[in-house]
Amino acid sequence: MTTKNPPNLWTVIHESSLKHVDGSRADMTGQLERALDTARLRSVTVQSLPHNVGATRPQACSPFSTFRSRRTLTWMSN
Repeated sequence: MTTKNPPNLWTVIHESSLKHVDGSRADMTGQLERALDTARLRSVTVQSLPHNVGATRPQACSPFSTFRSRRTLTWMSN
């Protein structure tokens, strides 16, 4: 993601994933800091899906991959 011409990454993270504690406080802090550092890269878009959106479409809750071009890759896994 830090090469001269990196692929574009667009990810949607459910709010509960950001709040779920798994590991020590230091582990969680490190993971969130890494996510923020990655989100700051010019080729990366990170969005959060809030709890209050209600039920989501089944496609949003199941793993899927979309390859649109040589430079754009969309992949999701729960």
